[in-house]
Amino acid sequence: VQRSSRHPVVTCSGCIELAMDVESPEKEQLIHTPRTLELVTRTRGALSESRGWIRTSTQKLFGHDWNPRFAANAEVAFRGALFLLLCSIPVIIPDGVSETRDMMMKYGVYNSSVCVVIVFNLGKTFGEAFDIAISGIKGTVLAAFMGWIMYTISPGGYVEDNIDFWFGVFLGSVYVCVVMLLKLNLTLQMFAISNFAGIWMVFLNPNEIAIVTPPWVGDWSLRTDILLQGLVCTAIGFATVMAAMLLPYPLWSLTYVQENQLVMNRSISKVLHMTV
Repeated sequence: VQRSSRHPVVTCSGCIELAMDVESPEKEQLIHTPRTLELVTRTRGALSESRGWIRTSTQKLFGHDWNPRFAANAEVAFRGALFLLLCSIPVIIPDGVSETRDMMMKYGVYNSSVCVVIVFNLGKTFGEAFDIAISGIKGTVLAAFMGWIMYTISPGGYVEDNIDFWFGVFLGSVYVCVVMLLKLNLTLQMFAISNFAGIWMVFLNPNEIAIVTPPWVGDWSLRTDILLQGLVCTAIGFATVMAAMLLPYPLWSLTYVQENQLVMNRSISKVLHMTV
């Protein structure tokens, strides 16, 4: 908003500021002019139309008009909690309620790891969540590939009075150290080590036999490979995270930046009015 000695001149950015915040006394004086009132009304309509009624209603529900930053964080938290609750239902219900659920649990394509993927891969925007989730998938694939290599060299794992124990200790230690020392994404490192730790402990335990079948050995399926089951669970968690970022409306990064810029412009305008 620019002022002259006779009449105030209102720019487009000033209209956006007046449309978003008209409680300031200085802005109330500017709105009294017919030209400014027309531009402000037009800008308000454009802002509401660009957001859409679903987005506007949802943001109002979380108090976007009073505290935009809190509303954005609360909305993401609510989305994550809602989808986490929905995905945890098949895990907590008892056996025999649903044949589909029992079959998925039997083949290992659905378990509590789906909920873990949701918790660690949420983001404030679709792009951020997608980047984090892709890193989680890469870490899971890396852990599975390492497990396949170990069970290719020693198909039965460690057996008592066998040198395979020290081989497993050495190979697993080298893998963990390399993943930690390389400048990899934090999510990738977390999933690469956490998913490998379980299969590593089973490999070193002579009292446990892991059902692991490398894909290049043959007879590779969900029944014969728990590592493949882990990959499927991670993929289901990835799809759930993407759904949480898209429903009830998509949280695009560009829209998030534009809204933050409008809030910043409003704050800067208030500071300038206070200083002047």
